[in-house]
Amino acid sequence: MNVEKLKKLYDNLPKKGEFSEKLGINYSYIKKIVSGENNPSVKTLEKIAEYFNVPVSYFFDEEPQITDEKIKEIIKENEYLKQVNEIREKQVEQMQQTIDLLKKMLDK
Repeated sequence: MNVEKLKKLYDNLPKKGEFSEKLGINYSYIKKIVSGENNPSVKTLEKIAEYFNVPVSYFFDEEPQITDEKIKEIIKENEYLKQVNEIREKQVEQMQQTIDLLKKMLDK
């Protein structure tokens, strides 16, 4: 098992205690798995994979599927899309204001 992949995912969790609670697994046992001290059972590994939305095989593939550079690229694209959506929301809001103003003018 590629513990580094699990460690990378685990280290990015904001609340590690919640992770173990949601999986129904003892926090200290999770820490031992992440450190490589213990190997998880198949059932535990399935729960972990499901939580992170990755296939179980991800933890056995020695070659990284997503490089740090690719992660940065994905984040950059997401930020760009967020900005585009914000612009669209503003345009929709402005259009609605214009429509409302025209309606008021027509009602007079």
